Amino acid sequence: MTGTAFTEAEEFQQIYALDVIQIPPNKPIARVDKDDLIYKTKAGKLKAIAEEVKKYHDKGQPVLVGSGSIANNEEIARYLDQFGLPYEILNAKNNEREAAIIAKAGEKGAITLATNMAGRGTDIKLGKGVKELGGLVVIGSERHDSRRVDNQLRGRGGRQGDPGTTQFFVSCEDDLMRIFQGDRVKMILTRLGVDEDTPIQTKTISKTLEAAQKRIEGFNFDSRKNVVQYDNVINRHRKVVYMIRRKILEGEDIYKEIHRLMVDETKMLTEFSSRVNKNFNEEFKAVFDFDDDLISEIGLKRKEKDREKLALEAVEQAYKLKEDEFTPEIMRKIEREVYLKVLDTLWMQHLENMQHLREGIHWRSVGQRDPLVEYRSESQKLFDGLQRNLREEVLHILLSITPAEARDDNVTDGEEYESELTKMAGKQTERGVNEIQKGEKNLDSEFKKKTPGATGKKAPTKKSKKKSGSKKKSSKKRK
Repeated sequence: MTGTAFTEAEEFQQIYALDVIQIPPNKPIARVDKDDLIYKTKAGKLKAIAEEVKKYHDKGQPVLVGSGSIANNEEIARYLDQFGLPYEILNAKNNEREAAIIAKAGEKGAITLATNMAGRGTDIKLGKGVKELGGLVVIGSERHDSRRVDNQLRGRGGRQGDPGTTQFFVSCEDDLMRIFQGDRVKMILTRLGVDEDTPIQTKTISKTLEAAQKRIEGFNFDSRKNVVQYDNVINRHRKVVYMIRRKILEGEDIYKEIHRLMVDETKMLTEFSSRVNKNFNEEFKAVFDFDDDLISEIGLKRKEKDREKLALEAVEQAYKLKEDEFTPEIMRKIEREVYLKVLDTLWMQHLENMQHLREGIHWRSVGQRDPLVEYRSESQKLFDGLQRNLREEVLHILLSITPAEARDDNVTDGEEYESELTKMAGKQTERGVNEIQKGEKNLDSEFKKKTPGATGKKAPTKKSKKKSGSKKKSSKKRK
């Protein structure tokens, strides 16, 4: 519910999926919105504002002067001082006091100077006899970057069918005019012999200003939309991590989750045999510290299903021995503590990595790449790395922790601690987490042929090898 959302209807729809419906006012609007007065210089404009305020004050009509910044507000105040006019100046520095002042801005003879933020949400009611004088006069000391802000200032007067007057004072030296052909307008006024105290009133310049406002609004909208699009990426990661964390916190028995990690990890490690992946033994031992003979036996199995089955049986057996060593009840507590510590450490590091990625991703545009698309791609690789590291480190710690470490860490009490177990989790999670630099390799992957062991693609089958061999032979015969 707002009276000025219509100019931002597109943004509400695209970012928040909200439709803007324009409802007619409760009572017909009696307010008079005058055309802008355009002055050659800022000094001439401010002097004219002070004279206009004095004219209405002498008549007894209340005046509200709105400005875009505290500096402009105080500059207007100095011009009013020259005329000896009493006023209240509001710069959004004391909300409670300023709300009480703005509520009295409709009293007879009141002069109020306010920035855009001062007294927001406070209704201005007209004092006794003010309606007969013509209601509240709202003066805009400049056109703002957004039409919505101008409309908010206009809406301070003429509420609920009350009378009122609004007018904006603009100079060729204002920020908005300087950006959009202010110098050209100033040059035309000079040629026409218009001095700084004489205003001009033309709808052509007012329309040009509105067009400039629309352009700035579009630029600001694109900036905000861009921020939302980037935030949506990490928000998806946040939802997944917080869902996992909530699941661990609320469940006393998380063995099913631990067993799922075992299945996923063994499946990934045994995807290729040691014949294809030359680092099979080292990669397997980094997670599961088994005997070298057992690891070699797993790696030499020709079928992937056989490798996976043998590896999973070995992991389950080792985990069963660890559970017997601690008792199932204590093991369930250890599982929760280790999982949460590793997850929290990895998540903090992931947030830091995402920040570094965000800061440098715009350079991808130099290579004719869309930074947002690249950010989504690289962030997904980082998140995949987080999930992989979470799986590896939780299993590694659970299979290597000793009763002495668990006893020293008070794992059975479920209290917060900073000890060997925490340090162990911290050291383990540091391995392989900061992988942003690998993005350079990923960028060129589409132009290079990938080796099966390094990329995750399946190794060539015997049939494909035979076909390639026969092709070589036939080519030799032709020669």
